[in-house]
Amino acid sequence: MAKGKIVSYTNPTAPASEAFRALRTNLQFLGLSDPVAIVAVTGAGAREGKSTTASNLAISIAQAGKTCILVDADLRCPVIHRLLATGTQPGLSDVLLGQTAPELALHNTWVPGLRVMPSGQLPPSPSDLLLSPKMGELLADLRSRADMIVIDTPPIGLVSDAATLARIVDGYLLVLGAGHTTRDLARRAKQALETVHARVLGVVLNNMSGQPEYRRYGYGGYGTYGKDNERRRGHGH
Repeated sequence: MAKGKIVSYTNPTAPASEAFRALRTNLQFLGLSDPVAIVAVTGAGAREGKSTTASNLAISIAQAGKTCILVDADLRCPVIHRLLATGTQPGLSDVLLGQTAPELALHNTWVPGLRVMPSGQLPPSPSDLLLSPKMGELLADLRSRADMIVIDTPPIGLVSDAATLARIVDGYLLVLGAGHTTRDLARRAKQALETVHARVLGVVLNNMSGQPEYRRYGYGGYGTYGKDNERRRGHGH
């Protein structure tokens, strides 16, 4: 478990934990007029903390007495399994490929009410897999199993994967890194969401505390991850 990054669980009285509870409450209020049950979390670029944001939000939802499923749909650089100490398989890609049933790909966590569906094996074409009709069918199935679904997706400013979910999620949270995300990258992410007519639920400005433990979490740069993942696929990981 990446303890320093799961502040909602390890330090519930911290300002960051309160910020995630406020985010959870804001989503609940949005749902009064238009239901918000399936939330996709994306970023403008790499190293902005979108996976950590998704994990802490999911934990906050579960801590409020709701059942929540956190789905790792970052099929390029998945990290949810590391943040919440689950295995990677079976997971999302295994379900979408018809290799396992949804209930077998749901992993329990140490947080009551929270289950995780990790990434599964890394596919050669993540965007095509997420765009398949099976993804919509899976989310409908998961929605019947939990009060809320939180989906961690790749940065929409860098790859198209997150945009493929626009028609089957209730909205997006866009994570930006204070002092890290450039205006150009933020603008590109905004345009990508507008192009697919996505509902933007809000923007999370990350790393405002200035504390070292909240800096540069997330995953490595998207400029080099492809070759690394190809090597991992070749070794059966």
